Amino acid sequence: MKDDPYESIPDNQIYEEFDDRFMSDMNEITLENSEAGLDSCIIIDDACNKLKRYENALANLILTHRHRKTTIFVLCQDVCQCPLSIRSNATCCWFFAQSNQKRMELLRTEFMSFMTLDEYKQFYNWCFKKKGDNLFIKFSLPYTYYKNFKKIEFEGLENSVTPEREECA
Repeated sequence: MKDDPYESIPDNQIYEEFDDRFMSDMNEITLENSEAGLDSCIIIDDACNKLKRYENALANLILTHRHRKTTIFVLCQDVCQCPLSIRSNATCCWFFAQSNQKRMELLRTEFMSFMTLDEYKQFYNWCFKKKGDNLFIKFSLPYTYYKNFKKIEFEGLENSVTPEREECA
């Protein structure tokens, strides 16, 4: 890759495994960094199958991330495999079209329960029309929703979605 953005990261800061050593090191490193006034960033990618095993340790790190000046990204392809203790402590989430009914329902019940089932179906179909369409939700109250980086406004008691304007060709 030309201009590799990761080449400046020391090898001892890149972990191939999400395991006990990783969790122990992250606790130690983020604490040391915060005491030295440094920020930390942790990116956990493709570790869904191990999230449940390390749920308590990771949830504890997530709960203390602000005190440790740490930003944590947990990247998963299956929202159902990300434990509730981690989902419920997220600052924000990015979603793409879900591949099955169980995932679609989890998305509705946890993040859009203010919608009726019919409203959600309409919203979901509108939100994920094309490949690559995405939904970003900021969890600071009140939740803020974005489709493809554009803020979504909900109107009325029976929350109807304000359609986005079609872009000119």
